[in-house]
Amino acid sequence: MPFATTTTGAVLCTTLMISCVAALPTHCDVRPLQALRNLIADLPERHAVLETHSIELIPAEFFLSNINLTGLAFLRPDIQECPKRNVFFQLETTVPLRLTALWRSSAGIGGTIATNLKKAVLSGLLKISLGEEGVQFELISSSVESLGDVSVELEGLGAAMDAVLSVLGANLEGPAKTLWAALLSVQLKRILGQTPPIPY
Repeated sequence: MPFATTTTGAVLCTTLMISCVAALPTHCDVRPLQALRNLIADLPERHAVLETHSIELIPAEFFLSNINLTGLAFLRPDIQECPKRNVFFQLETTVPLRLTALWRSSAGIGGTIATNLKKAVLSGLLKISLGEEGVQFELISSSVESLGDVSVELEGLGAAMDAVLSVLGANLEGPAKTLWAALLSVQLKRILGQTPPIPY
């Protein structure tokens, strides 16, 4: 099967730290993969997702603001198929993604929150344009294929409050996972929506 061969090649070249040209399907140009790797590697360590507004993690009850995301620069790109001038791509986490924010409740208490996503696989279809200055990407479609375990850490005011929030944290894992899915979909569009030429 072509996909199995591609996956095996990707594992070998990653393990041996050698060129991954062989990991591509035979009819695919290596330049889009190289450009995609460069694009991801150049992402900032921390990205401010939301600075001036708040969002509802639990409607009318639990709000987040000053949201920052780390870990996107460590996504591992792969190209699975190359129909015409398009490429089907996949991005997979190599380290947990982390989101930090300020939180407040409808009761008026607040503090800081951090949520870690251990594993994520994102995929989509890119239109590519090859030029002398590099490769341009335009995102045609994308999806969050799978999300791994999500953990939530809360801090509030005082030891008693922290104990209450530790219990609440378990109930926030479901909404946090929903937030991760929405957030990563938005980030895919932000990063790959329509890029300038990227050197390969």
